[in-house]
Amino acid sequence: MEGVSKASMLSEEQYDLITSKTEKYGGLYIYRDRFRVLPYGRTDYDFLRFEERRSKKAGYYFFSHRNMFGYIAITRNGNPSLKDKAGREGMIENKAYKELKEDLIALFVDIAKNFLKSTEHDEVNARSEQLDAIRQRHNAILEAEKKRNRQTKANFNKQLKANQEEIIFIEQEIISLKAELEN
Repeated sequence: MEGVSKASMLSEEQYDLITSKTEKYGGLYIYRDRFRVLPYGRTDYDFLRFEERRSKKAGYYFFSHRNMFGYIAITRNGNPSLKDKAGREGMIENKAYKELKEDLIALFVDIAKNFLKSTEHDEVNARSEQLDAIRQRHNAILEAEKKRNRQTKANFNKQLKANQEEIIFIEQEIISLKAELEN
């Protein structure tokens, strides 16, 4: 999810709703045989170091632990070398675990680099194209609102002129009624 609502394709209401959900449930979780493996997914356990990379260059390292929902589903049969720690509080940092982490980090860095990183003004990537489309959509909405406001104002002025005599008559009637009430 984008870090600012202006860069998001979501409406303000949708963005606020998703933001409140990421504050409660955001993160990247690991599930093994349909059971969550702790502590993966906790905000205080950034095992893929999203925030460390992001603090170095947020425009390049797009992903943030706080602005994502996701999970990695693995199985004991499909990943026999990944071993649980005692009490299922994480995994033993053996060769398989280190390779899993390296592969996941490389995947997220590659996705960010090729599709989501901030670009220079003349560079183009999927994110810059999407941001341009969002800006164009927002500009089109603003222009449509301005046009609608101009039409509303023009219609109001037209109605005002068309009913000028009636307005003057009603105004005189109000003045007359006010004078009667004062007497």
